[in-house]
Amino acid sequence: MSDNGTANEMLRKGASALSDCRYAESADDFSHAIRLDPEFSLAYLSRGVAHLKLRKMQEAIDDFARFIEMKPEDPRGYHMRGLALMDSGNPQDAINDFDRALEINPDYGVAYLSRGTAHSEAGNTEQAEKDLTIATRMGERIGFDFMMKYNIPWRDYADVKEEDIFPDSEW
Repeated sequence: MSDNGTANEMLRKGASALSDCRYAESADDFSHAIRLDPEFSLAYLSRGVAHLKLRKMQEAIDDFARFIEMKPEDPRGYHMRGLALMDSGNPQDAINDFDRALEINPDYGVAYLSRGTAHSEAGNTEQAEKDLTIATRMGERIGFDFMMKYNIPWRDYADVKEEDIFPDSEW
């Protein structure tokens, strides 16, 4: 029998530590929440984020995989595992996870950004350009910044111009 109230308290404590960049402490707190409630999916997702920040990629991948087992229709697990896979040097596996996240939620703008970055790392410039443009159109400012930084040309896939998305910017 689990003590869900205490598990939630540990999750909140871990989230606070995570937001304060105390990653090892947050991972410990999330692990404590999991010991209290082994079916606490959000604790696995959160611990995966802490492991990602600690550069413990396999542990992060394992936590995200467990979250996916528990919540297969939640795009966050696929997106986060994709980030860990990308940081592990596996852009194609990451792309597969980003694809799944976008199948679940086609409006998940940050997944387009992440998939575009993975395509760029894999040398798929045309697909990277498309995904980063979609992310930018959806309001993911960082997608536009990435395109500018790496000199990826802006394509007007939806008759949208930079100033339509960011009217107050000085590009």
